[in-house]
Amino acid sequence: MSLLTNPPHVATVIPLSQPPDPDDGPVAGAAVSWACSSQPISVDLATSAGYDFTTTRRFAGVGYPGGSMARIEWDGRTWEQLGEPTRHRMSPTTSHDVVFAKAVGTKWQR
Repeated sequence: MSLLTNPPHVATVIPLSQPPDPDDGPVAGAAVSWACSSQPISVDLATSAGYDFTTTRRFAGVGYPGGSMARIEWDGRTWEQLGEPTRHRMSPTTSHDVVFAKAVGTKWQR
């Protein structure tokens, strides 16, 4: 079983676009479900990549529906995409996308 062909998680990706007026905030597009795997990243990896020490995760899967700006809803939290997605396209079998994201809200406890 591969994490690319049978990922363990499903996230909701909300693509964002910049409006023509720079004073307005980003405009949210339609939410899309994305089958992916999500892993926490280490403090060393986060700081070497230039990210602050916050709750940061790596999301990987086939066919990321977001662009250069998006929000990801997963595990009861909202995650803000950090930078552009990395698109790996060396072969059709192993092609996948990787996105780093940081938590912007707290996880709801029920």
